[in-house]
Amino acid sequence: MLRWQVLKVGLRTIVALNGVLDENADLRPLTELSGEVSFDLSGVRRISSTGVREWIELMRHLDRRCRVSLVACSPASVTQLNLISNFRGRAQVESFMAPYECPTCGAEREVLVDSVTVLRTGGLSVPPQSCGDCATPMELSELPERYLVFLMDQRGGRPVARA
Repeated sequence: MLRWQVLKVGLRTIVALNGVLDENADLRPLTELSGEVSFDLSGVRRISSTGVREWIELMRHLDRRCRVSLVACSPASVTQLNLISNFRGRAQVESFMAPYECPTCGAEREVLVDSVTVLRTGGLSVPPQSCGDCATPMELSELPERYLVFLMDQRGGRPVARA
């Protein structure tokens, strides 16, 4: 089940999505949004093929009337950004959750990463993190050249713009 919370922060509307984006998700109420809109995707845990179709339709609708950004994209949404070329529409990915793993103790955690910071370093590396359990440097648990493809696409077509 997908739930969302809508917050107004200054001129920006922030929509925080939580749950599973699938055939049960009715995104039609979000088509009424206008102006500057940010979707916080940190709570999206899974996206089905039907959910992808519904999301793309929402992005198409909002592309005409909104300036859309995606923030704190969960690994599930990053997967779709990498697989589906029009998943983000014209939206800019401002930040994403990077899954890290400790090679020593196996600890895992997701870290919020700023897209502009990654692109400034060439776009194929994430900031270093230390394990909170054993202080060993952590590694991205995905191959950077696969996990960060969406940033290369964004940089090539439409550079990241900060508000």
